[in-house]
Amino acid sequence: MTTYRSKIDHWLWILIVVIFIASYTPAFFTPDTPWLPIILTLIFPAFLIINIYTNTYYTIDEEKQILRVKSGFIVDYKYDINKITHIRNTGTWLSGPALSLDRIEISLGKRRKVVISPLYKPQFIEHLTSLNPNITVED
Repeated sequence: MTTYRSKIDHWLWILIVVIFIASYTPAFFTPDTPWLPIILTLIFPAFLIINIYTNTYYTIDEEKQILRVKSGFIVDYKYDINKITHIRNTGTWLSGPALSLDRIEISLGKRRKVVISPLYKPQFIEHLTSLNPNITVED
Protein backbone atom coordinates (compact mmCIF):
# COMPACT_ATOMS: atom_id res chain seq x y z
CA MET A 1 0.00 0.00 0.00
CA THR A 2 1.40 3.37 -1.04
CA THR A 3 0.11 6.76 0.09
CA TYR A 4 0.53 9.94 -1.95
CA ARG A 5 -0.06 13.30 -0.26
CA SER A 6 -1.95 16.02 -2.06
CA LYS A 7 0.03 18.84 -3.61
CA ILE A 8 -0.81 22.09 -1.81
CA ASP A 9 -1.19 25.52 -3.38
CA HIS A 10 -0.49 27.67 -0.32
CA TRP A 11 -1.63 30.84 -2.13
CA LEU A 12 -5.05 29.26 -2.62
CA TRP A 13 -5.40 28.48 1.07
CA ILE A 14 -4.25 31.97 2.03
CA LEU A 15 -6.94 33.36 -0.27
CA ILE A 16 -9.59 31.16 1.37
CA VAL A 17 -8.52 32.28 4.86
CA VAL A 18 -8.47 35.97 3.84
CA ILE A 19 -11.98 35.72 2.35
CA PHE A 20 -13.18 33.82 5.42
CA ILE A 21 -11.81 36.46 7.81
CA ALA A 22 -13.02 39.34 5.61
CA SER A 23 -16.56 38.00 5.84
CA TYR A 24 -16.42 38.74 9.58
CA THR A 25 -15.07 42.30 9.15
CA PRO A 26 -18.44 44.03 9.70
CA ALA A 27 -18.73 42.36 13.09
CA PHE A 28 -15.42 43.86 14.20
CA PHE A 29 -16.68 47.39 13.54
CA THR A 30 -20.19 47.00 14.94
CA PRO A 31 -20.69 48.24 18.50
CA ASP A 32 -22.03 45.75 21.03
CA THR A 33 -21.14 42.76 18.87
CA PRO A 34 -21.90 39.47 20.65
CA TRP A 35 -18.40 37.94 20.49
CA LEU A 36 -19.20 34.44 21.73
CA PRO A 37 -21.33 33.46 18.68
CA ILE A 38 -18.72 34.95 16.36
CA ILE A 39 -15.90 33.02 18.00
CA LEU A 40 -17.92 29.81 17.89
CA THR A 41 -18.75 30.28 14.21
CA LEU A 42 -15.05 30.82 13.50
CA ILE A 43 -13.88 27.69 15.35
CA PHE A 44 -15.88 25.07 13.45
CA PRO A 45 -14.97 26.22 9.90
CA ALA A 46 -11.35 26.66 11.00
CA PHE A 47 -11.37 23.08 12.28
CA LEU A 48 -12.80 21.87 8.94
CA ILE A 49 -10.17 23.75 6.94
CA ILE A 50 -7.30 22.45 9.08
CA ASN A 51 -8.67 18.90 8.93
CA ILE A 52 -8.91 18.97 5.13
CA TYR A 53 -5.49 20.63 4.84
CA THR A 54 -3.77 17.94 6.92
CA ASN A 55 -5.78 14.88 5.83
CA THR A 56 -5.99 14.91 2.05
CA TYR A 57 -4.21 11.98 0.46
CA TYR A 58 -4.56 9.17 -2.07
CA THR A 59 -3.71 5.54 -1.30
CA ILE A 60 -3.07 2.80 -3.84
CA ASP A 61 -3.66 -0.69 -2.45
CA GLU A 62 -1.82 -2.99 -4.85
CA GLU A 63 -3.22 -6.17 -3.32
CA LYS A 64 -6.90 -5.17 -3.53
CA GLN A 65 -6.42 -3.02 -6.68
CA ILE A 66 -8.15 -0.09 -4.94
CA LEU A 67 -7.51 3.65 -5.15
CA ARG A 68 -8.65 5.38 -1.96
CA VAL A 69 -9.24 9.14 -2.09
CA LYS A 70 -9.40 10.75 1.35
CA SER A 71 -9.98 14.42 2.20
CA GLY A 72 -10.70 15.37 5.79
CA PHE A 73 -13.39 13.40 7.53
CA ILE A 74 -15.98 14.12 4.84
CA VAL A 75 -14.53 12.53 1.67
CA ASP A 76 -13.49 8.87 1.69
CA TYR A 77 -13.97 7.23 -1.72
CA LYS A 78 -12.69 3.90 -2.99
CA TYR A 79 -12.29 3.16 -6.69
CA ASP A 80 -11.47 -0.08 -8.48
CA ILE A 81 -8.18 0.56 -10.31
CA ASN A 82 -9.24 -1.89 -13.04
CA LYS A 83 -12.18 0.40 -13.90
CA ILE A 84 -9.93 3.42 -14.55
CA THR A 85 -9.96 4.12 -18.29
CA HIS A 86 -8.28 7.49 -18.70
CA ILE A 87 -6.05 9.96 -16.85
CA ARG A 88 -5.41 13.51 -18.02
CA ASN A 89 -3.83 16.68 -16.64
CA THR A 90 -6.26 19.44 -15.77
CA GLY A 91 -6.27 22.79 -14.04
CA THR A 92 -10.00 22.85 -13.46
CA TRP A 93 -11.49 24.84 -10.60
CA LEU A 94 -14.23 22.22 -10.20
CA SER A 95 -14.62 20.95 -6.70
CA GLY A 96 -12.64 17.88 -5.84
CA PRO A 97 -10.51 16.33 -3.09
CA ALA A 98 -7.47 18.34 -4.22
CA LEU A 99 -5.51 21.09 -2.47
CA SER A 100 -3.88 22.39 -5.64
CA LEU A 101 -4.99 23.47 -9.10
CA ASP A 102 -2.23 21.27 -10.59
CA ARG A 103 -4.63 18.33 -10.92
CA ILE A 104 -5.35 15.16 -12.79
CA GLU A 105 -8.74 13.91 -13.83
CA ILE A 106 -9.28 10.17 -13.49
CA SER A 107 -12.08 8.68 -15.59
CA LEU A 108 -13.81 5.52 -14.48
CA GLY A 109 -16.04 4.63 -17.39
CA LYS A 110 -18.05 7.14 -19.42
CA ARG A 111 -19.54 9.40 -16.76
CA ARG A 112 -17.68 8.84 -13.50
CA LYS A 113 -14.66 11.06 -12.81
CA VAL A 114 -12.59 12.23 -9.88
CA VAL A 115 -10.23 15.22 -9.82
CA ILE A 116 -7.21 14.96 -7.49
CA SER A 117 -3.80 16.59 -7.05
CA PRO A 118 -1.09 14.11 -6.02
CA LEU A 119 2.19 15.77 -5.06
CA TYR A 120 4.23 13.45 -7.29
CA LYS A 121 1.95 13.15 -10.32
CA PRO A 122 4.31 11.21 -12.63
CA GLN A 123 5.02 8.55 -9.99
CA PHE A 124 1.35 8.34 -9.07
CA ILE A 125 0.28 7.88 -12.71
CA GLU A 126 3.07 5.37 -13.33
CA HIS A 127 1.97 3.41 -10.27
CA LEU A 128 -1.64 3.23 -11.51
CA THR A 129 -0.65 2.26 -15.05
CA SER A 130 1.65 -0.47 -13.73
CA LEU A 131 -1.40 -2.01 -12.05
CA ASN A 132 -3.74 -1.39 -15.00
CA PRO A 133 -1.87 -1.11 -18.31
CA ASN A 134 -5.19 -0.40 -20.12
CA ILE A 135 -5.27 3.15 -18.70
CA THR A 136 -4.86 5.82 -21.38
CA VAL A 137 -2.72 8.76 -20.22
CA GLU A 138 -3.13 12.15 -21.89
CA ASP A 139 -0.74 15.05 -21.23
